[in-house]
Amino acid sequence: AEDLPRIQNMARLIHTEASDLDFQFKNIFEAAAIEAGESVPEIAAVDLVALSENVIKSLAGKARHKEVEILPDYPQGQVWFYTDPQKLSLILLNLLSN
Repeated sequence: AEDLPRIQNMARLIHTEASDLDFQFKNIFEAAAIEAGESVPEIAAVDLVALSENVIKSLAGKARHKEVEILPDYPQGQVWFYTDPQKLSLILLNLLSN
């Protein structure tokens, strides 16, 4: 029972490191696919507010760990944009994770 906080902290650290590694692998694979001409954008109407909220939620643990707060300033309602949602998510994740 005395080791529980230490074990919980280590489990959080392992989870964070595994998530970071997965994120880096996705970046590497996507960059390789783009360079090889194998990545074709799939353009769709995307709600930028919803997409960015999902990206921010996915970074919540990392932000807490770094003691950083992400405070977006969204316009009212939905903001639609035609883009590849997966690639835009990856770009936002890259920007915010740094």
